[in-house]
Amino acid sequence: MEPWIGFDLDGTLAYESEWQGVEFIGEPIMPTIELLKSYIKNGNKCKIFTARAGQEGAESAIHLWLEKQGLPKLEVTNQKDYGLMFFFDDRAIPVENNTGRTYFQRSTSNVQPSSDKLTMDEKICCNEISRNIMLNGFKGDKLKSCLEYLEKHINFHTDRIYQLPTEQL
Repeated sequence: MEPWIGFDLDGTLAYESEWQGVEFIGEPIMPTIELLKSYIKNGNKCKIFTARAGQEGAESAIHLWLEKQGLPKLEVTNQKDYGLMFFFDDRAIPVENNTGRTYFQRSTSNVQPSSDKLTMDEKICCNEISRNIMLNGFKGDKLKSCLEYLEKHINFHTDRIYQLPTEQL
């Protein structure tokens, strides 16, 4: 089975708003559009991994939207298979393979109701951090120093986003 990378559409590649039908797709989110383009440019097979797949008119609307973003016609699916290496999604939380342990849990401390929605850059950064944690096995002091670096150098506040349970730090 050929390996592939999945990209969610609504909330990941396109701004998500109130549902307006299958044909309406929000404005592009350029950081993830550029990320998708870079994976394609480097020879990776990519698919649009969306709940819209299978709905009448969805695939043609998605292909038209992709074309407007300078992207090729990609396969549209809502199913995982054994070729899926990883996927980018605004709702996913990674789980450590064969253990059931999540890498992140929502933080309930120091979060004000007005700031509980993440910016797209924060979501992308979370996905990249979680992917690197999975690929590189960051644990203990190595993970803690990585999170401290993010807070210190790019003003990325991990307490606002996701934290590992303290027993894993």
